Parts: sequence; structure tokens; C-alpha cells
Amino acid sequence: MSLLTEFAQLNTSKYKRFFVIGCSFTEWYWPTWANIIAEQNLHLEFYSFAKPGQGNTYISTLLNQLTHTHNLCETDLVGIMWSSFHRLDYYTSSTNLEYTIRHRPEIEKNSLHNWRMHSDSIHAQLKQGAEKEGYCDRGFLLRDLAIIDNATTVMEHAPYTAFQMYSIEPEQQNSYDPSFNNIYRDNSDAIDTYSHLQHKMVSKTSLFNEMGNTYTTPTVTWIPSNEPEDSSKKEVDCHPPSSIYCQFLQNNGYTLTPRTLDKCKFFDAKIQKTTWSMQLQNNKDWPYKVMMQNKDWPL
Repeated sequence: MSLLTEFAQLNTSKYKRFFVIGCSFTEWYWPTWANIIAEQNLHLEFYSFAKPGQGNTYISTLLNQLTHTHNLCETDLVGIMWSSFHRLDYYTSSTNLEYTIRHRPEIEKNSLHNWRMHSDSIHAQLKQGAEKEGYCDRGFLLRDLAIIDNATTVMEHAPYTAFQMYSIEPEQQNSYDPSFNNIYRDNSDAIDTYSHLQHKMVSKTSLFNEMGNTYTTPTVTWIPSNEPEDSSKKEVDCHPPSSIYCQFLQNNGYTLTPRTLDKCKFFDAKIQKTTWSMQLQNNKDWPYKVMMQNKDWPL
């Protein structure tokens, strides 16, 4: 059908299903841009194939798979928020290659657990990982710009309607990754080569812009999910609150109802009062789950 370049072009009454793909900026412990749009359009069947921690290899692969496994057509709407670039994500059908060769286990498939990553950023890999080869900011930039460019061409000629957004603009990737604070890297030739992509986004700013171009402002400080509820260990979660997602959508031309805005304020307040990240995940009435997804992945 078409690739939307403005939210003003979006008429959700034309669609029956709404698919979203992304990372934790698309599916998290509280409502993101994807939930906000879906819940304001309840006639749409909502399918989220976002997975926290995944990069743009994952996103582009899922877009391709869903086209075939879910027969995406003219009554489908697809929304993508591209992930940060400095990630090495991969698919695995067993614990590891050595285990597969020795024990020949049954193939694990159709699970969110098939998709994993080596690290969240170059900074994390330098701090924690033994393997340093292949972690290059320019290499990641060239790879992901090509991935997004190819996916853009696909969406422009697809039978469904799609829209896409940067979570972080290409030129801001090094600002997002703590390894490169105050280090100037001239990748302007790559940025210029793919500058046409900015005009293919439905958002004219990025979520990172809306966050003040920093990922250091905590939304909540709580006990991590891998710790017991009575643990003294705390972690800060800097994912933007629902109200920031609302601002992001509004600033890019998407109209939100007063009810939606009030609902997001309610969820923000609820998160602020939560002391353990699994508290809401264990609550059967809490609709936003990232730890216990039981839906089938395409392949």
C-alpha cells in the first residue's frame, strides 16, 4: 500500500491488524508508543513482536518473516521503531553450537528466547565481554543504515501500510553509547549517503531527542527482576516513561485523546510507586509483560 511519512496520513479505520517490531523502546514494563496507539484504536488486533535488547538485524528479519507467516496484506498496519545501532543480535536454535553437535537436541523454535545478543552497546562489551573484534561504531553505522535502507524499499512496495521511526538518529548513536562520550568521530560521509532515510520516517525527531539526548535520567529506581523482592540491590531504569512517549507522538503529529494522556499519567504514577520490577510482571491484571511472553514467534 504505502510507507507513511507523516502521522497525519494515518487513518486507522482502514486497518484490521496492527503489527509492531522493535526493542525495549517498543515493548517494556509500561506503555510505549506502540501500546498508546493500539489502545487508542481498539478495533485493531494488536500484535507486538518487539523484544527488549534486540537490534536492527532482528527487526528487519522479523519484518520479512511476518510478511510470509502472517500474510500481511492491505488491511494490515505495521509500525517499526528502529533500535540503537551498536548491538550484535543473533538467532540460536539451541544452547550453543558445541552442545548441538554433541547431543543433537530437538530444534528450539518459535520462541522469543531464540533471539539473543552479545551486548547492548560497545560500552557494555568493553566492560564485560572477552571478545572485542567486530565492535566498531562505523561498522555498526554502515550495517544498520543499509538494513534500514533495504527495509524501507521493501515497505514502500509492500501490500500493507507501514511507518517507521528512529529511536536514536544515526548521527546520535555515539552520544547514546557511553564509550564515545566527548569523542569526535567523523562519519559524516555515511550519514550523508543515507540522509534520504530521514524523509522516509513518520517522525521528524527521535525518541532520544524527546529524552533530552541522554539516557541517564531514571524513570524509576527499583529491585532488578533477577533479584528476590527483599533484595537490597537496586537499579535505575532510564527507559522513557509513558508521558514522554505521548510527547514524542504529539510532537510528531499524532493526535492523542485526553483519556489517553490521563491514562499514561496514571501508569507513570504507578511505576514510580513500584519497588521491584517483577511486581507488576507477576500481577495478572498488569497488561504490559516483557518477561513472560508466551506467544509464538514466526520461526
